[in-house]
Amino acid sequence: MSRQANDDQERLPLEQGVDLSISRECVYRKFKDHPGPCPHCGKPLRQWTAVYLVATRRGDVPSDTFVISNDDGWFCTHCPTLVINPDEISDFLQMAKPGWDIGEEFALLGIVDLDTVPDDKQHLSLSDPDCPLPLVEFRNLHRSKQSSSTRRPPRSRTQRKKRRRRKR
Repeated sequence: MSRQANDDQERLPLEQGVDLSISRECVYRKFKDHPGPCPHCGKPLRQWTAVYLVATRRGDVPSDTFVISNDDGWFCTHCPTLVINPDEISDFLQMAKPGWDIGEEFALLGIVDLDTVPDDKQHLSLSDPDCPLPLVEFRNLHRSKQSSSTRRPPRSRTQRKKRRRRKR
């Protein structure tokens, strides 16, 4: 396949929205208001709401897995790249409910493409065993630990005290 044909196949027009069925590379990048251009092709990024599957762990021990929906994803307008600010995901995970086992590290595993849930399963919760989890895994999941996961900041002293009180 020629380079031009490959470029045409990878082009992701975002006039109508984001095609969440395309496998992408997830890049963690810290930034304030806008992540800047795509780290792979230099084209513009566009913020878009998506549903993500997040896995947490403590060292080598897996903790809980969560499905979250937010607009923290910045999608490239030209190539299959997604930029995520790990601080935003960490902040989201700080709002844990009692009983959640959120580890010290997390990794986004992919995008949950809700459009592919069959019509006869639309009424089911994603946690229902009869509902398929339509996960579009990120391309770079199986790379080094550093590229596919990030440490979240430790809980504040106040948060630790509240958690201890709830466990009593």
